[in-house]
Amino acid sequence: MKKLILISSVVASSLMAASCVYKPNQKDVDANAAFQSDPNKCFNAYDSQNISTASLLTKTAGKSFDLYIYKKPSCKVSEVTYTVVSSTGKELAKDTIPANEWNVVNLNIPNSYKDVKVTFDYSRTYFNNNVEQVTCPVTYTKVASLNTLYNQEPTDAVFGVPTGINTYTCYKYTTRQEAKHDESTDDFAIKPDLFNILFKKGTVKVGSTTLATIESKNGANPAQITTNYNNSSLNLNVTGDAQYSFDIQNGSTNAAQFVFLKKGTQTITITDTHYTDVDKGEEVNANNPTSDSCRYVTGSATINVIEPSKSWAGTGTGEAENNPTNNSINSTIKQNTHKDLHFKKMGW
Repeated sequence: MKKLILISSVVASSLMAASCVYKPNQKDVDANAAFQSDPNKCFNAYDSQNISTASLLTKTAGKSFDLYIYKKPSCKVSEVTYTVVSSTGKELAKDTIPANEWNVVNLNIPNSYKDVKVTFDYSRTYFNNNVEQVTCPVTYTKVASLNTLYNQEPTDAVFGVPTGINTYTCYKYTTRQEAKHDESTDDFAIKPDLFNILFKKGTVKVGSTTLATIESKNGANPAQITTNYNNSSLNLNVTGDAQYSFDIQNGSTNAAQFVFLKKGTQTITITDTHYTDVDKGEEVNANNPTSDSCRYVTGSATINVIEPSKSWAGTGTGEAENNPTNNSINSTIKQNTHKDLHFKKMGW
């Protein structure tokens, strides 16, 4: 058995705000600036509609969200594919998109991921500085001279240069194609919806060990566990009058250990405040711009705790396994090893 950690008695308030939105944030502004300043970059993705509005709910596993993709207007591209990819390189979503200035992609990713980015693979058309003579089509754009043509913005249009009365010679800029790969500059997280906590017994005695199942849940399907979630009780905020020890692997554990220290209806609340650190400073409670609790993953459960039998102390996994006559208290939960002090704690 792992060492159990003592926690103080704290009545946990609800951390999840009723209305959580993205605020206009400096990270998006910086991402846009980086995009505009990089001549080799054509695409970027934003986790809110744009840098001046706050309109998108928290991204949660199993709940759909919109991903806003922006293309630099000056880029001429084709065959555009976007991929949503985790920090370990796992592809979470992939599709082709039109080569428009803005694209809105609706996604629903059933699992949770701490750090997600968007990549873009496409073919970019580059215009060369020279022009080549071509056969004049039925319609073409007329220019005054070749100098005018060289001094204007290159396009794929055909230009006619006058060579006599009502006669023209046509030219077109030459192009080359190049395969390109861009990555979004503002990563984001997809978090579990909540923790589901279920104690194996409805009633336990003070000082005895009880087990619980803890699961990180999908936001659309209560039966679905976000199996990518892993964490230890050492890294989580746990509040309540209890000692505890557990490890969540692949989104669940059925052997979380709790030892309750007081009688009465006890509440345990578990909160992960760090899983979505990549979004820190972006998500806020609409009524409290300084709060980032919208990013948290949390869950609570209650249990009825009663006093143990007073035949002896009763700590550990069974109420009768610590006989006060032998001055032996279960060391695995680090209780007091002096029976007189232990009896005082138990109210004897």
